[in-house]
This record gives sequence, C-alpha cells and structure tokens, in this order.
Amino acid sequence: MTARTYVDHLKEQLERVDGEIEMARRNLDEAGMAGKVEALKALVVLKDRHDELRDRIEHASERHAEEWSALHASFQEEADALKDELERWVTKNT
Repeated sequence: MTARTYVDHLKEQLERVDGEIEMARRNLDEAGMAGKVEALKALVVLKDRHDELRDRIEHASERHAEEWSALHASFQEEADALKDELERWVTKNT
C-alpha cells in the first residue's frame, strides 16, 4: 500500500467516525436531560481525539513521512481505538 493509499484509507475512516459523532450528537440532542452533561463531555473528548488524529495524519502526509508502514499502523490503531470508544459511548448513551 502506498503512502497516498494509507492516508486516503485513514481519512475515509475518520470521515466515517466523524459521521458517527454527528449522528450521536443528534441522538443526544433528542434525549432527556439525565446524564446529558456527562455524555456531552465524553463526546467532546472523542471529537477532540478525532480532530487531533486527523491533523497528525495531515501533517505526516504533508511532510511525506518516510516510515509510512509504521505510521500507518500507529494511526490505524488510534483510529480503531477511537471508533471502539465511540461505539461504547453510543451504546451507553442511547
């Protein structure tokens, strides 16, 4: 897999996570007040992690990182962890 393909794959995964975050936010908006504050705090943390990972991938891409295999594995692990945590958040708050 080329560096460009790695970046594209990770960006696509982050776009899916971003869509899930937006869907979770809409579902939360429709929910009652019970636990809403804590749920919103957790959602903000997830969004921040998403944005930070997106920025790091973009930065590595702009610098034409030479260790794409290692970087891809690291970024992929973080993206997977973010998706898993979002799924736990959705399960807990819906």
